[in-house]
Amino acid sequence: MSFSDLQGNENLIARLKRMICSGRIFHGCLFEGNAKETEALAFSFVKAALCERQDGDACGICTACRKFEAQNSEDVSVIGGDGTVRDKDIEMLIQTAMKKSYTGHPLFLIVRNAERMTLRAQNRLLKTLEEPPSGVRILLLAENAELLTPTIRSRCIFFRLESALQKEHFVSREEKEQALDFICGILEGKPFYALSQHIARFSSSAEDATRFFGTAEMFFRDVLVSFYDRDGSLVNEREEMQRIRRCADRFTPRQMAEAAVCAENAQKDLAFHVSPGRALKYMIFDIQEKLKG
Repeated sequence: MSFSDLQGNENLIARLKRMICSGRIFHGCLFEGNAKETEALAFSFVKAALCERQDGDACGICTACRKFEAQNSEDVSVIGGDGTVRDKDIEMLIQTAMKKSYTGHPLFLIVRNAERMTLRAQNRLLKTLEEPPSGVRILLLAENAELLTPTIRSRCIFFRLESALQKEHFVSREEKEQALDFICGILEGKPFYALSQHIARFSSSAEDATRFFGTAEMFFRDVLVSFYDRDGSLVNEREEMQRIRRCADRFTPRQMAEAAVCAENAQKDLAFHVSPGRALKYMIFDIQEKLKG
């Protein structure tokens, strides 16, 4: 399996390739999405990162690729699967993290079904996420990242997969531009009456609201990433760097993290059958309250 074998999530794959080529792979990565698709993407990422060619994808020929395919790579350790991920499983993973790599490659520790970690297991893993040994990269794979503690989520770069079964993209660039203009208007503190046309447009159906909330959350997270990624190599929507930079200059990382949480909460409201219009208005109110001052 390599990136070239996957369908969909082109922007996300491009972002992962840039991380590999730059040599700047964050020590904690959280992948959220359909279990099968998430595992395929995460394992393709690890294989490409270990590949001796180092051009962003796996060659399938070098020693590192062949060892990965044979499931006997010294640089990969995987736990989780069916059932609960317990404290003893995380302890075993941490012991692996303390060992030095014989190959000189990064050591990738992968937790499948990470949302099934017990609270005690998450607390144990948190210490390693906060101060990981040199060269260690921890990948958490989850179908629902909200089941992880906020402290675990805050220590990771977040990657949300778009399932091939879901229609989460805007149908045109113009529609996406309108959504981003609306998002920036919310951040600027524009009142409801000035945003009313956009509110009506993006809450006309649950599908429209879902796409908008997902776009808003990704934009807020891109702004958050940009605070330490000044060249923009790790952001998801690089074509929006001008907007992203403007927001990064105006707001703090904490404010952008809170805005992203508001977008997440709006998606939860939809899941609990709150009307799209009400969920959108709640999100606007929450974001603007948190950005005051």
